[in-house]
Amino acid sequence: AQARSVRRQQQQHNDEIVRGSTTAHPTIKDRYVFSHGGRRVYEWEQTLDDVTVCIDAPVEQLPSQRAASFIVVDIEPTRLRVGLRGADRYFIDEVTFDKVKVQESSWYLDDGRVITIVLAKAFRGQTWEGVLRGHQRRGDTSSGDGG
Repeated sequence: AQARSVRRQQQQHNDEIVRGSTTAHPTIKDRYVFSHGGRRVYEWEQTLDDVTVCIDAPVEQLPSQRAASFIVVDIEPTRLRVGLRGADRYFIDEVTFDKVKVQESSWYLDDGRVITIVLAKAFRGQTWEGVLRGHQRRGDTSSGDGG
């Protein structure tokens, strides 16, 4: 019964994240913002070759020296996980919008404040409607096939 309750809570958490919304950035052209519960979770933009994700680092939980070594970013062909070393769970653990070239993808901590993740698209030229499944742009009229 307890395991069922934990699974139900995790599913509710996942459902809540999916209910977030992706909107156009208010000042930067071709950049989008994914928000949940009125808070920005990440920003993202794309080129023909890749998708760049910018996440505010939890600076209050990071040491002032070598902060990047305390961040965990796991990029898999169809999943992105971001968290803190030693934490019991990731703060992002989701399926990517489409397939990623892991060997050509990377991440870095910018100015000690922003986790920047570059996901190389497996299918060059494809337009992603979101970074993660369920986080697609709302009210987008494009067909999702690059047009």
